Amino acid sequence: MASTRISHIGMVKSKLTIRTMGTLVRKYNIDPKFHPRLPEATDAITDASEGFVGVYQVFFESRLRLPAFDILETVLDYYSLHIIQITPNVFRKILCFTLLCVALDASPTINLFRYFYILMSNGDWVFFSLRHGLVELCDDLPTSIKYWKDEFFFVDAFTFSGPMAYDATADRATDPVPELSSDEQLITERLSDNFVRWVDPDKEMLGMQRRN
Repeated sequence: MASTRISHIGMVKSKLTIRTMGTLVRKYNIDPKFHPRLPEATDAITDASEGFVGVYQVFFESRLRLPAFDILETVLDYYSLHIIQITPNVFRKILCFTLLCVALDASPTINLFRYFYILMSNGDWVFFSLRHGLVELCDDLPTSIKYWKDEFFFVDAFTFSGPMAYDATADRATDPVPELSSDEQLITERLSDNFVRWVDPDKEMLGMQRRN
């Protein structure tokens, strides 16, 4: 059953070329120490050789830089997720959450993140849905993201601390609301009073805004 669920992710091949690869390495300042490289023509993102891991170009377009920031690795570790299992909006939500916490001088912890979001599965990938009754911390996220699954390349596996083998995204354990300390409760109230509006990275910097 698991192999059926992950069949699609293992079928898509990368359409990146040597030229486009060189452009994105320069544009996003990917250090040579991460050994970015093109997949073979027959490689799916799941076919990274030992010591390497696949990553989608769309994450870099959404402000990912290497090495990955701590809370992204924490989320991957906590849910035992492979980086290739998260959708673009998952990354964007984690980034917006992190920016809000930093702006409010609060540590972005897995407990705080889980207070707002619950893990859900969608075929081969996972996403985070806002828990009932809470407010979204990242506004204006794209509702339809197309043609990102066939733009990927490989980097050194040490770039991400999540597991190097992925499993089916369905039938995962429930994700109950975490118990928060009184200090964490206060932080969630401050977070809820603000949000980050997602904008085109080439046009504007992300910044915190206060709700009316």
